[in-house]
Parts: sequence; C-alpha cells; structure tokens
Amino acid sequence: MKFLVILIPALLMVAAAFTIAGVGVLLIRRGGLSKRRSPLTRNLLRPPGHSLRIKIAALDEEFGFLFVIGVSIPVLLYTTHLSQSYLAGEPETAMRTAASIVVCVSVLVYAIFRLVSLTRRRKIAVLGPEGELATGEELNQLMLEGCRVFHDIPFPYGNIDHVVVSQSGVFAVNTKMLGKRRDNDSDATIVVDQQQGIIHFPDRKYHIQTKQFDTERNWLSGYLTSAIG
Repeated sequence: MKFLVILIPALLMVAAAFTIAGVGVLLIRRGGLSKRRSPLTRNLLRPPGHSLRIKIAALDEEFGFLFVIGVSIPVLLYTTHLSQSYLAGEPETAMRTAASIVVCVSVLVYAIFRLVSLTRRRKIAVLGPEGELATGEELNQLMLEGCRVFHDIPFPYGNIDHVVVSQSGVFAVNTKMLGKRRDNDSDATIVVDQQQGIIHFPDRKYHIQTKQFDTERNWLSGYLTSAIG
C-alpha cells in the first residue's frame, strides 16, 4: 500500500506529460483542428535568412524544454520526498535528504549552464538572418535593373544565401555579419587582404571561406547547366 501511494501520483504525472506531448504533436502534424488546408500547390520562394531562422527556432525549442526541466525536476523531487516522508510514513534519513539535494542541485546547475550556452549561441545566430535580410533588401533593388534575385537556395551542403541572375552572368552571394563592440559607436574601418584572404576589422580578423564559396559556385554552375542543357 505504501508503495502504491508513491507510485500512483508519479504514474499520473508521467501519463499527463505524455498525453500533453502526444496531443501537441498530433495537432502540429494535422495543422490544428481546422478541416481546411492551404490552397497553394507549390512551395513559395524562400526569404533571406530562412534556414537560419529555422535553426533559431530549434534553439528556442531547446531553451523552453530546458526551462521546463529546470523548473519541474525540483518540484517533482520535493513531491516525492514529501510522499515518502509523510504519506508513506518512512523515517527521514540524512542519506535520502542528501541524495535529493545533490540531484536537485545537479539538475539546476546543468539547466542553468545549458541555458546560458543557448542564450549566447542564439545571440550570435540572430546576427545571421539580420545580415542576410539587410543584404537581400539591397540586392532586391537590382530587380529594377532587370535582374532576378533569389534567396536562401538549398543545396546538398547547406544553402546559398543569395543568387543574382543578370545579363552579365549569374552570381552567388554569401553574407556574413559580425557583431560590433558596444563601446564603439563610430563607423568601422576594415582592410581587405585579398592575397591572404583575410578581412581585418578593428578588433578581429575574419578569414574568407574561399572553399565554401567555390563549392557553392561549382554546384550552382552544375545545377544550371543540367537544367538548361
């Protein structure tokens, strides 16, 4: 009987968690409770930074999961501790109290460490779509000159940030955005070393990823050649 007093609340809590998770997944897959679907028959063109925004959404989901874990685990341990002490009538021991404290502190430390890490990663990741959006808005002006501009083109090794089709050729554009120091309000002066492939900023150096650019260019060239013969 004492064992059931402890086991039944735990099973109910686990069943409730799995039920909520299952209903959430079902609603997402079925598009909610609506019986209607999208009338679009083809995929829309991707906006600038689309792939990076998907990565940011994944970081947000992991952040929310860790936040829930960090809040619920101590409550669950405290509930179990009370159930064993008062409902089951088991005598309190220093070993059991110490074990509960160690587990609780360990979970909190891990959750806080991961949350801080995710916050830093998200802060850096947010710069990417902002830079691609700003570059995309500038490149879109070329459409007034008769060019075609496409953004976030997926390919086997990732995605090409921008593609510009013009009368003089097809150009693959790669965008990189770096954060600026808070104590520096003046315009940044940079020096480009084309021989070494390095961009010198006031507080850092950025090595131009020539191999990545060559891969994107070669794939795009092969893709267009195969498409138009």
